[in-house]
Amino acid sequence: MTRRVPGALAALILLVVAVPCAAQRSYAGFDRNDYPGDGSLAALRKSFFYAGYWLNDPPGAQTNSWVGKRELL
Repeated sequence: MTRRVPGALAALILLVVAVPCAAQRSYAGFDRNDYPGDGSLAALRKSFFYAGYWLNDPPGAQTNSWVGKRELL
């Protein structure tokens, strides 16, 4: 004889199992309009896995301080 788990309980079990797995796939990053400086990259790398930055000028800005930094990243 097979026992059936009520739908709400099955969803709760799935949530409890899925949440830790999702947390393990999280990656911290930062996103800045202004380049933090070459000297700051080593320290930032200890806490973050990725950086988001503008390829063109950020909205409302006349320049982009990230230009030429892709290879260094």
